[in-house]
Amino acid sequence: MDSPMRESPRLTDIHLVSPADLGDERRLYEMGIPVDTIACPWDVDIMQKIPLGESRDTVKASYITKVYTVILNDRHQILERDEFASEWVKRAIESGNATPEAVRSTVRGRWGNQVVFSTLNRNADARARHNEYAVVSPQSLSKKEVQQFRQHAGILDSDVMFPDPKKPKTDYGPPPGTDLEKFATGSGMRESTADSPPP
Repeated sequence: MDSPMRESPRLTDIHLVSPADLGDERRLYEMGIPVDTIACPWDVDIMQKIPLGESRDTVKASYITKVYTVILNDRHQILERDEFASEWVKRAIESGNATPEAVRSTVRGRWGNQVVFSTLNRNADARARHNEYAVVSPQSLSKKEVQQFRQHAGILDSDVMFPDPKKPKTDYGPPPGTDLEKFATGSGMRESTADSPPP
């Protein structure tokens, strides 16, 4: 009786090559043979067989996402700031397999060290901006991005970071599921400035 074919994960080397002509499309290679185009800043050579899609003429999107995630995890510290808003980085973050360090680098690259999510509380948003926080609309991101940014970069809502000064303050702590040790040594995204917020 024939057994069904199954994919099995294997370790391999990945070679990144900076192209001489930045105007050309980047390509994914299989042991030196071009097999598809990709969106990241490098040509990528996979040193083993690459799984193809049903049509057998393109690479599976899920596989390319894995490649993007490996690249982000390895190169996040040297990416240009504008690269962090690219589609390939978005896909890597949404995969849920980007490292906490890569997620934090993405947040810093896009918005800086002090970031909150906007809420319906416009006064809280205003207090955040007054304290020089970037106020990011979660509606501009996918649910998976928001989840990753909350969990690994510690981004809170503006009305949690900057509650109504007339109400009793509460220590909300980090969001559920946060790795406390990594959060404590992260980017300082929850640190407030000493300026007095507007009422």
